This record gives sequence, structure tokens and C-alpha cells, in this order.
Amino acid sequence: MAANVDNPLVSTLKLILVYFLIGAISTVFLFTRSLLVVALGLQSSKYLFSQLMNSLFRAPMSFYDSTPLGRILSRVSSDMSIMDLDIPFSLTFAVGGTIVFYSSLT
Repeated sequence: MAANVDNPLVSTLKLILVYFLIGAISTVFLFTRSLLVVALGLQSSKYLFSQLMNSLFRAPMSFYDSTPLGRILSRVSSDMSIMDLDIPFSLTFAVGGTIVFYSSLT
């Protein structure tokens, strides 16, 4: 593209259009990636919360006698925090890094 800036056969409008298309396609891919990360993160968070609640509701009474409720609440909230914040953030960087890696090969 940069070599064709001084080429009289290629118009400036055509170069601007190509750069605009590259930017628009990149924006669509980034938006799609963000939506997929949010949708998958929400689905996995709901699944983990459901499994945690099922485990807590089916736990024997001796578990609640020996474990303070603050410790249970702290453990559940830390697991949910990791699931809601850390995993989608890491997944976004992994997918983004992979896409950048493969796009730089071409």
C-alpha cells in the first residue's frame, strides 16, 4: 500500500477506501470477539454459580456446623470473582494474541 502512494495509476480515493475497509473489518472482528467473550463468560459464570449453589444446598448439616458461614461466603465470592473477571480477561488476551500472531504471519 505504501509503495502505491506515489503511483499515478492508483488514486488517493482508492487508497483511502482500502484503509477504511481494513479498519471497518477490524472493528467488526473486535466487536464480534468482545460479544463472544461476554456471552461465554456469562454462560460459564451462570453454570459455576448453579453448581456452587447445588453443592451448598446438598451439603450435610455437619459441614455447616464445622465451617463458618463467612468462610463459605468468602470462598464462593472469590471463585465467582475469578470466573467473572480474570478468566474472560485472560481469554481475551489469549484470543487476541493468537489472532495478532496469525495475522502477522501473512
